[in-house]
Amino acid sequence: MSSMKSLYKNHTVYFFKNKTLISLVAILFFSSFAASPFFFIQPLLYNFNWIAYFIVYAIVILLALILNHFFLISTKKNQYDQILNSLHSNSRKIFISKYLFLLSVFGVLSFLIAIILASFMFTVFTNNFYNLLYFLGIFISNFVVFNAFFWIFSLFSSFSKNLLYKNIVNVSLGILVTIPAILVRSLLAKDASDESLSQITKITEVSKENKINNYYVSKNAYESQMIVLNFALI
Repeated sequence: MSSMKSLYKNHTVYFFKNKTLISLVAILFFSSFAASPFFFIQPLLYNFNWIAYFIVYAIVILLALILNHFFLISTKKNQYDQILNSLHSNSRKIFISKYLFLLSVFGVLSFLIAIILASFMFTVFTNNFYNLLYFLGIFISNFVVFNAFFWIFSLFSSFSKNLLYKNIVNVSLGILVTIPAILVRSLLAKDASDESLSQITKITEVSKENKINNYYVSKNAYESQMIVLNFALI
């Protein structure tokens, strides 16, 4: 137990003394405020709100990628792992301590990001219960994504000790888990486009001068108008 506390303390010192890591984490955290226009501007809220969720998803992936790099790859290059191995002989315990520390760091960041987005949502819907569910949904989904990223990377990176290979796995995984989100959104957008096109009715009007004019109106609006006209004729 004491060795685990010692490892956790070492990871904390390493984390806060690494200026590059701290800077990247801070930049990604403050990037979550980029989602604000998609809550405060109505045209964006009702038409492009999905971008806010994609921003958060991208931030989570980049956080996982960066934390994995600095704690599971570069530590071997900067001899941090050698120092840990000299102090603690149990490599499995070192790995578990890293996972728990990264989970704690990500948990705090994810909690704050979820609060920021829930605060934005509160300006749209003042229902406290709905906003609580919204907060929990973002917080839990972020945890699922991070854990999946961490363990998949750990599995594939264990096949080789080569640092270049590990970096390739890390970056490739970051790209691969982003592609499904883009594909899903593309398919949804296509379905919405097809549906909207199917709801449009073409009206052809011929004037006294035999000039043809084409109009495109909403199918529902056209049908409603025809019903009103039929009743009027009756």
